[in-house]
Amino acid sequence: MVNKQQYSLPNQGIQRRAKTVRPLMLAVMLGDADGIECRMDQKPDPYLQKIDEYWGEIASMYLAFEKKRPIIEFDPNRIRIIAYPAKEYLNGLSDRTRSYAKKKYREAIAAGAIMLFVRDEQKEILRSYIFPRNEK
Repeated sequence: MVNKQQYSLPNQGIQRRAKTVRPLMLAVMLGDADGIECRMDQKPDPYLQKIDEYWGEIASMYLAFEKKRPIIEFDPNRIRIIAYPAKEYLNGLSDRTRSYAKKKYREAIAAGAIMLFVRDEQKEILRSYIFPRNEK
């Protein structure tokens, strides 16, 4: 059963992450010299609990720069949340992930959603998420 618990920062309509709710797109990018393969992750996501725990801070960081449509990066080990200009951040990605991430960012912006990257330096993982906004 999907937990429909949500909260919003005053008049902003950002959906609260609930442990049982999945983001719109959770992409795992697997690649080699021949290209990348994207698939939906079917196993429990190790980062959703941390995202949920710090969602208030993540949403606040997004809202502080909302007009600039930032990409938010979250480090779950050092609990660091940074808003980046999207163009700069996307251009800094590796060649094999850049075009896919740019496409997903454009889709997120068109839907009014938030694009979040989790950068786990200990495990050397960079994972993207797209979180929808509440419809009001």
